[in-house]
Amino acid sequence: MKHIENSNSFHRFKKTRIINKANMIRVTALFIAALFIFGYMYENGEARKYVGAAPGKSITVNGISYNYEATAGKGYKIIVAGAAGESMLSRKALNEAFGEDHKLFFFDRPGYGSTVGDAKSPRELAEDLHFMFRKFGWSTGYILVGEEFGSLVMQEFMNMYPDEVLGAVMINPMGPALGSETMDTYIEDSREGMEEIRTLGTFGIPRILSNAGIARFNREVDIDSDADLDFYSNLWLTNAHLKAFEAELDEMAALEAIGTADGALGARPVYLMTTNRHLQDMRQSEVLSYSSDQETVIVSDSVKEILLERSEDVISTLNGLMKKLKRLDL
Repeated sequence: MKHIENSNSFHRFKKTRIINKANMIRVTALFIAALFIFGYMYENGEARKYVGAAPGKSITVNGISYNYEATAGKGYKIIVAGAAGESMLSRKALNEAFGEDHKLFFFDRPGYGSTVGDAKSPRELAEDLHFMFRKFGWSTGYILVGEEFGSLVMQEFMNMYPDEVLGAVMINPMGPALGSETMDTYIEDSREGMEEIRTLGTFGIPRILSNAGIARFNREVDIDSDADLDFYSNLWLTNAHLKAFEAELDEMAALEAIGTADGALGARPVYLMTTNRHLQDMRQSEVLSYSSDQETVIVSDSVKEILLERSEDVISTLNGLMKKLKRLDL
């Protein structure tokens, strides 16, 4: 009790405690909210370093502004389409090996790099490529290199424009297996962990933990360069990249098997590069029927992206293909 001057009574004062349960809850909630805001801002800032990082020019075809890169070499025109989720890293070794002497062509499919738009079917992409080449004024005669989803694009190109193809390197081709239980399993395995990464990735949690060396969220790949591995890891923690990757998985899941045009290339060479496991369970040897000149190159079952992880084998295979073309005077 305390007596107050000019008052005829006593009043009880209750001291207010600054640290109490309600305030602790408020502070904790504000702290968590601040962490999420920081994580969101961090994620958006970091993502810009990896999405749209590929250099190139743009060309608009059928409503899509494609980002592409074409080297200035005067030799063979080599058209490359990588696997679902491919990055500029998959192109690096080929560029170094062939960029000066040959015209290498790479392009970002919708959702990747700075190419904006909805995912397209492999057939639509093949048609868009054909239109691009005509718009460039290129003479026909292309060497096609396609891995996984990219192999579907190249298979459709061979089916529609076989006379314009000098040869092909089909890497882990999916066409014969589309619509099968094996394909369903492959797609399911490819999706593993993606939903969690995308959800947590909105607030930068996987990237923060990964860059701090606390946890790894992306699939294991064999990359020698620390800088390239860091780029790959961060790219696969970027929501925009994962969204494009999953859209192509959805496209593959919805497709039926793509038939081969047997003998369509005549004696122009076709190479198959794959693992022993996929060679059997995905009936991949069927793509060799395009040509009477067939070769198969096998890599380890542990390899997930052949263009990325075994680029030296792809380079060797392309060199072998071009030697054959020279013998054919093509």
